[in-house]
Order: sequence, then structure tokens, then C-alpha cells
Amino acid sequence: MKLIRVLAILLAFLLVFFLTACDFNLGFSFGEPEVPTADIDVPTGAPMYAPTEEPTKETYIYPPLDIPMRKCIDLRSPREDILKIREAVSSPTEEKLEEVFYSYCFADIGISRTVEELSTFLSVIDSVPYPDVVEGEFTWIQYEENITKNQNKYLNVTKEAANGDFVRILYYLEIDGAEDPLEWITETVIVGNKDSLLPNPIVRKDGRITFVSELRKKHPTYEGDCITWRGVIDGTAFELFYYADSIAGVNTEEFLNSFMIIPLAELGTVAPEKIEQVSAGMTYEEVTGVLGVLGRDIGSGAVIYEYHLSDGRVAHVHFQKDDAEALRVEFIRVE
Repeated sequence: MKLIRVLAILLAFLLVFFLTACDFNLGFSFGEPEVPTADIDVPTGAPMYAPTEEPTKETYIYPPLDIPMRKCIDLRSPREDILKIREAVSSPTEEKLEEVFYSYCFADIGISRTVEELSTFLSVIDSVPYPDVVEGEFTWIQYEENITKNQNKYLNVTKEAANGDFVRILYYLEIDGAEDPLEWITETVIVGNKDSLLPNPIVRKDGRITFVSELRKKHPTYEGDCITWRGVIDGTAFELFYYADSIAGVNTEEFLNSFMIIPLAELGTVAPEKIEQVSAGMTYEEVTGVLGVLGRDIGSGAVIYEYHLSDGRVAHVHFQKDDAEALRVEFIRVE
């Protein structure tokens, strides 16, 4: 009996030691392997990303090597944001550039942000033709550039009407291996969109736009319908997404010839006829409501706001405070 008791005590001791060893990670484990939370050795330039599941060493530290490194400029108030970027590029200071980089520029780890990048973005904005389908406000612009793997460049532009209709345009600015944009978008459509409603391409009367495919369906997120046209505008492959409560009455050929094509460079500028609606005595809020954009404060002591007109001229609106300390227009100078 004594021998049995000794063996029982010895077994109990060994069991306690074994369980204690597991708790202190002495080489034993019954559960999931521990994930390192500090001192993670991330390869230089590798993008960090939030995994959808509990991270493991493989998914958290070493993302797949075929993920392209990217950088983008993302604007949620495009009219005002572009004016700030133009100002930062034309008269750069450390404070202005830091605000622009922090507010609008995003990049994977290891990619630097430069003034040249902002200049390239403005060059794109100044050169892209825009199909002005709906009357409304620009609500989103994103310029994306892949740095590795395929060097592609894209531009997204969204404009929303007061009734809730909106248009999003995706420009394929540069695509590796796509020497002929029309041929490239046509081949892409044939492979990816066999349900196209267009038996043949449709060309706008002025020749600036060609639609090669059309899809119509319910929008997956919003109430209403969506038409997707793919084609080429002035030699650039693009997709036009048109969202509306109902698209039943939209005739593609009539639609294609119904809107103006304007320079996207006019974004953030003021139409000359609008500046003529500004008069002495108006408050700053009233001026902003008429012009639709915020002015740039260029006064040094005096209150002067600058507005760029779409015809290339510049308007300076001088304000003074009234008895209630409200800013009111004193006079306007256009140069």
C-alpha cells in the first residue's frame, strides 16, 4: 500500500509539473501557437495590413510578394482640396506641404511623398476630359499609382446631383502592355462582360467618346439602378457608372450626345458669370454660396480672398467688418 501511495504522489507531482510547463511555454502546447505582438521583423517596404482573421506569423509579417506597392491622393471635398494642393505646389512651405501630405496623400510603407507627386496629380487634373453628365457637386476624387509589379495609374471622379443621382468615372490613365486603349478596353470587355447590351460600339457625334459595352442592373448597395458603360474618351480607356432611381428611359445613343465634355481643370475654379453676381455689402457666407468654393485668404492685415476663374483670370474680393463684426464685401478686383 505504501508503494502505491508513493507512486500516486509521484504521478500527481509529475502532472502538476507538466501542466505548469505548458503555462510557461517551456516547449509544450495544447492550444493555438502564440502570435508575436512586438519586435516584428517586417521586410523593408512591405505593406502592413489588417488581417481579417486572428493574425499568424505568416499572414501578419510577410504579405504575399505579388501585392503591388501603391500610393494615392484621396480628396473628399475636391473643389477646396485641389485649391489647397495648388497653393502648396505654387508656394511651398513646410507647413503647407505637411498639411497636404497628412490630409490627402496615402502610401504603403517605404514610399516617400514628394512635391513632384503633387505636381503630377495636378497635371492629370489639368489634362483629363470630363463628361459632365449630371449637374451637381464633385464629392470624391482619387488618383492611384502602382509603384511595383505593373506601374498602372488610375483616376476616380464622382459627382452627385441634388436629387441623389450620381456618376462615377474611372480613368485607366496608364496600363502596362496596353498600347492601344480602345483595343485593350474592348478585349477586357469581351473577356469580362459577355452580357453587354451593345451589339456594336457606339461613337459620339464629335468622335470624342466610344462606348464598347453596356450593362444595366440594380445597384448592389443603393436604392435605384446602375448603368455601366466602358469605352474610350479622347484616347483614354474609361468606365462610366451612372446611378439613378430609374434607368428605364435612358437611350444610350441619345445619352452619349446629351452632355458637354469639360476640362476637369475647371474643378475648384469659378465661372466668370458667377463672380459678376457678387456685389458690395454681401457677407462672406453669401459670397461662398454664390461662388460655390472657398476663397484663399491672401490678406496681410486686410481681409482679401482670392478666387481663380475658369477663364484664367483671378478675382480678389476685399472685405471689411461691419458694426456686428461680420465680414462684408467692400469691393472686387478682377485681373
